Amino acid sequence: MAKVLEADNWLSAREARELIFYFIRWGEHWDDYLRTLPDGLVEAELQQKGYDFSGQVSELQKNPHRAITWFENLLVGGTWEIEASPGATVTHSLLVDGVEVSRNEVTEHAVLRQAHTSDFLAACNARDEAIRDRSFDSFYTAITKGFSSIEAYFTLRVHVYNAKCTDPDRKLSEKRKNGGFVSLDEKIKEWLPTMTGVTLDIGKSPAWEDYKFLRNLRNDVAIHPKPGAGFTTIDELADGLNRFRYGIGALMFLLHQAFGEPMQASIIRAMRYPTVRVVQKNEG
Repeated sequence: MAKVLEADNWLSAREARELIFYFIRWGEHWDDYLRTLPDGLVEAELQQKGYDFSGQVSELQKNPHRAITWFENLLVGGTWEIEASPGATVTHSLLVDGVEVSRNEVTEHAVLRQAHTSDFLAACNARDEAIRDRSFDSFYTAITKGFSSIEAYFTLRVHVYNAKCTDPDRKLSEKRKNGGFVSLDEKIKEWLPTMTGVTLDIGKSPAWEDYKFLRNLRNDVAIHPKPGAGFTTIDELADGLNRFRYGIGALMFLLHQAFGEPMQASIIRAMRYPTVRVVQKNEG
């Protein structure tokens, strides 16, 4: 008998319904008018359009990985490929809330990358590899990329905030006047309310405990490696993978929510990942 990792392959009716509504409220789709309607009105609107809401719930219960019709955009990734005709120049400009955050001149072929989306997708892919291969290294990659995506999202949002801020004394800087840099914890607790007016109710919540656990593990294994740091058993690996759901996935969701920004499918999915369990299987 060998120990392997498996993620639950089912959802309750309540969980499936909640997942669909997360995508309706916060997914990247064009039906914006549905985002703020009460649940009952949303279902009535969709029924009038011929959307089989009950059928979607039922299918998700049987297969949690099934794409959600209409509302789960699987085409949006972290990179774009741009091709310019010979002799031509293509200008790619990325705007966030009306502020230009990047501009690239392309004369032939280019691959453009948006750090926070690309890193988050990489984190989710590494998380899946960790489950499939029982890989500790893939898990460490997942949390390293996950925290990189959170940092990158703050960098993007600070750029937009500073561009719109007319008071020089209220602009935000990573560098402290007396030396050193602002920590990610401080950005979450202090910068987020400054930029959005939203204060996350973290305190001693399980999600914040998962965040701190994964942050410390990332620091000890990948940033300032310590001898003997990290997991040694598959049970610890399963626990770490389950902490990814709230410590990284839910945090990224709440940050986008605070800015009122629809988000890529992988963030919503990560926040609702099924539980990973250790199971015994016959070898061979």
